[in-house]
Amino acid sequence: MVSLLLINVNKLSMDYNIVSFLSLLKYNFDSNLISNNIRNEAKILFPELFSSLSQDDSEYFWNVTQLPDKIPVINYNESEIKLIIEDILIKSNKKLPLPKKINIIVLPTFYKFFLEELDGVMGYAPTIGGTIFISINTSTENWKKSLQDTIAHEYHHVIIHEYHNWETIGQILIFEGLAEYFRDEIVGGKKSPWIEKINKEYEKTLISFVPEFANNWNQNAFLEDSQYDALFMGDEIHPQWLGYSLGYIIIRDIQEKYKFSWIEITKKEPLEIWQLWLDIKKDKVL
Repeated sequence: MVSLLLINVNKLSMDYNIVSFLSLLKYNFDSNLISNNIRNEAKILFPELFSSLSQDDSEYFWNVTQLPDKIPVINYNESEIKLIIEDILIKSNKKLPLPKKINIIVLPTFYKFFLEELDGVMGYAPTIGGTIFISINTSTENWKKSLQDTIAHEYHHVIIHEYHNWETIGQILIFEGLAEYFRDEIVGGKKSPWIEKINKEYEKTLISFVPEFANNWNQNAFLEDSQYDALFMGDEIHPQWLGYSLGYIIIRDIQEKYKFSWIEITKKEPLEIWQLWLDIKKDKVL
């Protein structure tokens, strides 16, 4: 009885809004019409959000709402999706309170990359803050766990936007590490693919790229010639998900030594966290 009371109190303490556009797939098979309806309805429901999105954020929303010519029939259980999201939001807010309302916008996806690499779920937190776009396809086996992971990870990004700019490669390295370590604490269980494969040997490989991150620390990640894609997504030289894996290692090492509260480490300047980690590693990484 006490625990139930606590849960109810916690629910009341968090202001959130979960809006799903998945039901639009059930009523029309014209993908262009569905895509346009999603965009139009989203802009009507969230006028302030869409009037404030950056060019990059707007392009993301435009791209993820592009649907294939032939849409497979999928039994989306919107009520289950919302319950999963609500559960992780409440747990996340209890660990690290968000001082504003949060909007979760749930969109369909059929991107092969999302299905094969991310278990059918992709999250995106626009730099304006207070919002998470969730692109989901429930045809994959592990979509529920992936949704839990994604909400926790993106929730921390929303918190980051309250305290820091999201701009340079160095900042994003720390932010991605924080979000993934936060996911560990909130959801637990099986780790993300880019974290699960970390062992002693692979960690040595990841750390070998530290000088490259140091050299590009202040580079704007959104410039056309930015090294962001190579350093975070990977290429023929850099391991896939490099920045996510290395960022996780940095926060893991920091927290094992200092055990900062989540609000403390979230508010710290990324450069300070970087310097603390370099100090832990002494002369082993540069």
